[in-house]
Amino acid sequence: MAFHIKFQYVVSMALLLAMPPAMSHGLQRSVFQQPDDFLQEAFAGHVPDSRIIWMIGDMAKKYEEITGHSSPRIRVPYWRDGQRSIWILEEHIADAPAKLGIIIRDNKIQAIHVLAYHSRHGRDVITPWFLDQFNGASLKGPEQKLDTEIKDISGIGEPVQAMADLARAALYLNEESRLKHATLD
Repeated sequence: MAFHIKFQYVVSMALLLAMPPAMSHGLQRSVFQQPDDFLQEAFAGHVPDSRIIWMIGDMAKKYEEITGHSSPRIRVPYWRDGQRSIWILEEHIADAPAKLGIIIRDNKIQAIHVLAYHSRHGRDVITPWFLDQFNGASLKGPEQKLDTEIKDISGIGEPVQAMADLARAALYLNEESRLKHATLD
């Protein structure tokens, strides 16, 4: 009987150790909301047609200044309804992909939703108390900094900075898209 229990223990441990990291750490891979569902919710079921902003030339250069790297996409879709726009941006945070839905109204962040966050490090950035710090934030000065201090209460560093950079990038892209839209009308 004791041999049987030890054998089961050894087999169980071997199976546990053989599992891929995503399975052994349930928090590592987290998709909270699909982009289409987020858009349906944000626009109360009346999602406007998407528009595209091209990440080329000065726009690509400014995006890189803000985030510290080039845009992962050359064509960035966004959705606009009057003074409100929604941006779904992707970033690698703590060496794992993350996807944010950023709602902007009147050139200020109305809300940030984490649609996916695949890293185990820095998971405090997905909590409402952290995300609420961005509400009402806008850009100031030629450096395009946020006019609101984003506090890193847990001391997690890189994920907080990456989220702040994406918020800045969304506000910048929103302003550029508004200028582009105004010249087309």
